[in-house]
Amino acid sequence: MAAAPEHPSTALLEARNLTTFPQLFGVDFALARGTVAALDGPSREPKTWLLQVLAGLRRPDAGAVLFDGVRIDELGDHELREVRQRRFGFLFADGMLVPELTTAENCALPQMLAGADRPRRWTAPRGCCATSAWSGCGTASPGSSPPPRRNG
Repeated sequence: MAAAPEHPSTALLEARNLTTFPQLFGVDFALARGTVAALDGPSREPKTWLLQVLAGLRRPDAGAVLFDGVRIDELGDHELREVRQRRFGFLFADGMLVPELTTAENCALPQMLAGADRPRRWTAPRGCCATSAWSGCGTASPGSSPPPRRNG
C-alpha cells in the first residue's frame, strides 16, 4: 500500500467522476477530515451502492475513489482489506451489527479482529463515536446497550 498520498487533496474521502453502470454516473464527492455525514434519499436510489464503492466493497467502472490521497480503487484485495480494517469504516442502514454486543463493542470489533490490545480497542471507538454523531445510533451511552434495530 502506498504510504504517501499519490493524489494530494484536502478531502479525506473523495470520489472523482465516479461511474458504476447502471447506478452512478459521473459522481463527484468530497468529505473533509473530521466531518460526519449521512446519506439520505428516496428508496431505490443508489445510496448503498455509492457507499459500497466509497468503502472499496465494489469497484467503479470509471473514475477514482481516494482515501487520504491514495486511490483505493486501484489497490489489491489485501491492501484494500488493510485500509478498511485499520483506517475507516461505514455504518450501513442494514447495520450488520452483532446484536449480542453493545454498540461500542460493535464499533471496536474490527480493531479486535486486527489484533489491537483491549484498552485501545474499547476506548478508541467511544472517543470517536462521542465526538461524532453518536446520538444518531439511537443510544444515550455508546457502551451501555445493544445496537438499535435500524431497518426491517
